Amino acid sequence: MTSAQRRIVIIDDTEANRYVLRKILGSQTHYEVLEAASGAAGLALIDESVELVIIDVNLPDTTGFELIQAIEHRCGWGRLPAIINISATFVSGKDKAQGFNTGAQAYLTHPINPEEVLATVGALLKASSRVGHMEQQRNSAIARSENLQAEKVMLERFISVIEQAAGRPAQKVYKPMQPGDMVRTMADTRRAHEAFGFDAVTPIEQGLPPVVQWCREYFGDRA
Repeated sequence: MTSAQRRIVIIDDTEANRYVLRKILGSQTHYEVLEAASGAAGLALIDESVELVIIDVNLPDTTGFELIQAIEHRCGWGRLPAIINISATFVSGKDKAQGFNTGAQAYLTHPINPEEVLATVGALLKASSRVGHMEQQRNSAIARSENLQAEKVMLERFISVIEQAAGRPAQKVYKPMQPGDMVRTMADTRRAHEAFGFDAVTPIEQGLPPVVQWCREYFGDRA
């Protein structure tokens, strides 16, 4: 599978049905198609790279509805790939509802129309990409928030150590990041090591007091 291809799994016990779907989907170079003739074999193909699964509702070893639940259990709650239920016979509204309630997003019936198959698959994959992008943005926002919180705690700790070493409270004026500011320092700390014995791994409770004392001696009352 190339990086641009979308992985699709067909699970159907009828070879002719799999052949038709494989030919339709194989006409699109951006789809990689895997197939299985049973629920167990199909489930073994499912991993996080699979984006869509086409499931026959009447499999020899399980029902399509039970298989959807097994896939969700395998992938984890909320990580179910897009699901299309497919049947070779008329399906009642009750069965369709059961499919939708267990996680299917669409229903197809043989004989299938190639244009309908491609349109349905394309729409589901497009929707899945949007949801995935939104989830990715959400996770990034959470990570940024956690980093900011951690940096705030570190800053408060830094200020507290300076206050203790100086023997007086600091005047705190918080400002947002300014142009040119860096989240992580790239400074050469060798001179700090020579002057104060400071290393990049020195705890601030140990490293800051000598710096404060040096400032007092150098600047006198101005420090």
